[in-house]
Amino acid sequence: MAGAFSDYLETKLLDYTLRATGYTCPATVWVGLCTADPTDAASNECTVAPYVRKQVVFTAAANCSIAGATTTTAFAQATGATWGTIHGYAIFDSSSAGNMMYYANLAADVTVNTNDTVEFATGAIVITLD
Repeated sequence: MAGAFSDYLETKLLDYTLRATGYTCPATVWVGLCTADPTDAASNECTVAPYVRKQVVFTAAANCSIAGATTTTAFAQATGATWGTIHGYAIFDSSSAGNMMYYANLAADVTVNTNDTVEFATGAIVITLD
């Protein structure tokens, strides 16, 4: 599945572009891992400690596409408990809580066992508008 905008961001963009209602872009964005398929309204984000979101920096957009992670984005090692199977990822406007903006499923599910480390290679997160 290709990625999608969340209901939150779709509403903000419609108001901004068609109603001239202000929208303040977040200064930083964060990627989170999803243990079930993310949807427009629910991230299904991992909750097993010591998991936390990781800040991600995107390149400049070109041709309706933007590549994420100008450097490798590595999460903390899974210690103490498995994180389960990761089905997708989501981009958030905050390091915790906040709003989900984009989401996508992974090309293949990844099982994160104790002592495993999850990372996105440089340029691996790509968001495209059709």
